[in-house]
Amino acid sequence: MIVRTEVTGSASANVCRATVVLSQPSHNGHFEVIRTKLPRLPFRFARSAQVTVDGIVHALPDTHSLAHLASVLSEVKNSTGDIAMSCYYAHNEFEVCVEDDDVALVADLASALGLPVTLAAGECYSSAVEEEHMNESDYYRIVVEGLDVRGFFENQQHTQTVEEYRQGDPLSAVSFQVVDPGITFTLYTQVVKKDATVVDLVLGNTETACYWVKVT
Repeated sequence: MIVRTEVTGSASANVCRATVVLSQPSHNGHFEVIRTKLPRLPFRFARSAQVTVDGIVHALPDTHSLAHLASVLSEVKNSTGDIAMSCYYAHNEFEVCVEDDDVALVADLASALGLPVTLAAGECYSSAVEEEHMNESDYYRIVVEGLDVRGFFENQQHTQTVEEYRQGDPLSAVSFQVVDPGITFTLYTQVVKKDATVVDLVLGNTETACYWVKVT
């Protein structure tokens, strides 16, 4: 049987975790994720205290590309509600034009963008930035919870991981053995970062994650 399930961020505490309910247990004891529709992997993960303007410290959310990061930075405002800077990204060039107040960037953001930590009022800056070099995400990881499966083999034992793939790549099409058949379980999606740390894939309140599962 093939079962489709979906979840929104508002229903899952903004974590990409969806419940699958089968009409009956697996007969032959095999499980496969055959399709997904997930949010894009974050390009740069959310951080607090990234930009300071006119004494106001701003956090930045997850962004999904340099163009998206430029758009988010262009929304930063000073204490009177005016736009602090205009940012653009095209053809591997990141450009910032600062308005009436100096803008201070946190050191790691400034370094990643090839910009000074302090951007002077009334000045424009540009730098060459390769998007893939700055990308922090590596691949999706899907883990089964509430159902015992023989997932990917790691450290000489089976895990509950049933899928790992990069954005834009096809799924592995690997079928896994179900050890203890059940009718209800959860698919939990994580992000493996390029530094090998593993974090939740954040699901916005109105975003939807969809999964298609084949159980035989």
